[in-house]
Amino acid sequence: MERLGTLHLRASGMRQDHRHRFGGLVEEDRHGTLFAEASLAGRSDATSWSQARRSRPTASARIRFPVFDYIYDVPAAFAQVEHDLRPDPTIAASARLDLHNEYGTQLSPRLSALYRPGPWTIRVRWGAVYAPTPFVEEIEAVGLSRLEPVSGLEAETAQTASIDAGYARGPLEARVTFSIHIDDATRLEAVAAERVRLINVDGETRIRGSEPCFAIVGTLFRSAAAMSMSMQPSRLSEAKAAGRYP
Repeated sequence: MERLGTLHLRASGMRQDHRHRFGGLVEEDRHGTLFAEASLAGRSDATSWSQARRSRPTASARIRFPVFDYIYDVPAAFAQVEHDLRPDPTIAASARLDLHNEYGTQLSPRLSALYRPGPWTIRVRWGAVYAPTPFVEEIEAVGLSRLEPVSGLEAETAQTASIDAGYARGPLEARVTFSIHIDDATRLEAVAAERVRLINVDGETRIRGSEPCFAIVGTLFRSAAAMSMSMQPSRLSEAKAAGRYP
């Protein structure tokens, strides 16, 4: 494979067992993930690349309530290329194509740029991703016994963008901004006193914020500060209509 590049093979597996108690009711579930991948990587002058023609993660869950059992089989392919623009900037682009047995064909592209002017490191990133399972964190609090059977849900899709800046010569580290746009966000909705269901939220959910972090290395002092802002989906349409939100 010398002329073509370096061949990489990897595989992994994981299993989790959970036991939840809600008063006198006990819910048990088992989750497993299997993953296998073959990829080829190489470099030519200032450009490096990698591609995988066969990447196949498989996720499954066995739950006390069989209506929520699932098996996801996701054959996929991805490609990535990086190029050094001398002397400092580096740009990278990648894309992953998933053939999800439940949510269909999903494309996840990513773009990034890295710039090192003197002691500074500045990175700009953008990407589009999707959520491969509809279950949200709130279900951990209410339990599956109260959840209506899942049907008709679309996969959550999101666009993320971030700018990170760091100073290499000193202990200062700063993350400037991040932004996340989510379409078809999934949330719980009450349908009765003791029953809830999963639905897709209409419109777009936006989360914006900044997270500055300051540190002094080599001493007992470390300081960090974070700030974030989010807007609930139900308020987003009203704010747009009133011209208060772009």
